[in-house]
Amino acid sequence: MPEYTATIRFYSLEAYQQHDPGLEQLLKKAFSQKGATVCTPWMSTRSLPPMHNIRISAMDSVPIEELGQVKVPEGVALPIRIGILLYPGFQALDAFGPLDALNVLSWTHPVTLSILAASLDPVSTKSPRHAHAAGQSIVPTHTFASAPPLDVLLVPGGLGSRGSGSEVAAAIQLIRDVYPSLKHLITVCTGSSLAARAGVLDGKRATTNKMAWSEITALGPRVDWVAKARWVRDGNVWTSSRVSAGIDVAFAWIEDVFGEEVAQRIAVGME
Repeated sequence: MPEYTATIRFYSLEAYQQHDPGLEQLLKKAFSQKGATVCTPWMSTRSLPPMHNIRISAMDSVPIEELGQVKVPEGVALPIRIGILLYPGFQALDAFGPLDALNVLSWTHPVTLSILAASLDPVSTKSPRHAHAAGQSIVPTHTFASAPPLDVLLVPGGLGSRGSGSEVAAAIQLIRDVYPSLKHLITVCTGSSLAARAGVLDGKRATTNKMAWSEITALGPRVDWVAKARWVRDGNVWTSSRVSAGIDVAFAWIEDVFGEEVAQRIAVGME
């Protein structure tokens, strides 16, 4: 019987003070209704507000998506519904580096990953600027139009992000549409250009690929661009620098949401 750790996070001290009393029993009942059983007592960190961890088990027949649909009060989050936005010409490591960390995270935490694109056709990493470039393709699980509710959206960069075709325009619109309901937005490399063009980085600190600095920052004149940074966090928005920095920002996000021990264990395992 698979076991998972559900991490409960409060988004403010006020939410903690309002909802913490009775939350353990509420969640035990909610998971039970989804077919899961609590295996261990409630475990809490020493931070304020704390993060709570509860170990649960479920039969193989219980879809992990069901566990991710447990209802929590306003201001309390189980940030486990993650989507990655793809478009032709995305950079492979921008996507697959963070995805590998998230895949490993899902071994112990009930995380769902949705792959979003303009259509359900395979999306290629092939560079749109190089006719003889090699590339790999990934099959989406959802279209932009059928995207499920998300807590986290990951936006990779790549040469394809610099275009203005219909699929890029659709990607920008998706970011604009889902951002208000997201708990976290994470961009890698020039993926920040799509977020900037969507307007969701206006007034925020952010970073991007230093080799394309002038081109990308010009797309977001109201963004507070940070030139010297591996990654930058401003509120619920995480932006990273060049390609491999996407792995770093993924671990930073995992540490912030699930704790240092979880992030360190995944980092050591992947190394």
